Amino acid sequence: MYHFPSNGNIGVFIRSLLKSNKFDLLDDKSRALLTTADFYDQYSEHSNDAEIVIFDRYIYSSFVSNHKLDKEWINLLHKYAPKPDIIFFMTCDVNTIVKRIKIDFGAKNTTRQEDFYIRYKNTFKDIQKVEIDASQDLGTIHEKILKEINSKLNI
Repeated sequence: MYHFPSNGNIGVFIRSLLKSNKFDLLDDKSRALLTTADFYDQYSEHSNDAEIVIFDRYIYSSFVSNHKLDKEWINLLHKYAPKPDIIFFMTCDVNTIVKRIKIDFGAKNTTRQEDFYIRYKNTFKDIQKVEIDASQDLGTIHEKILKEINSKLNI
């Protein structure tokens, strides 16, 4: 299971930039390269023998976060990323998200949340995904995710 930014050297560096509000001050390509490096650093370390790999974010976040960059360039950065079997797109009202206690520091900004939601919606419009209303209780969300995974694995 992978979390972004990771707890590796690159992820810790990205997290420190985010906490100090310096990440968005970087050049767009620098941000894209850093997040891609964090992805590959984390993924290549453990995934060669894994049958199931779970990411809390995936390469689609690069398109959302770096929407001003050429999509083909971003595709090249992720040329060696494995194709996902299932994509879960969690949707939720922005006000509900910012009220949650344990969300990221960047997620507290409602304007940013709304902007990113629109970008994700546009990024995923032509991609097969399972859309889940994340305002539901955790048990319901968990059941829906397990049902989809079990269906995909024919369990």
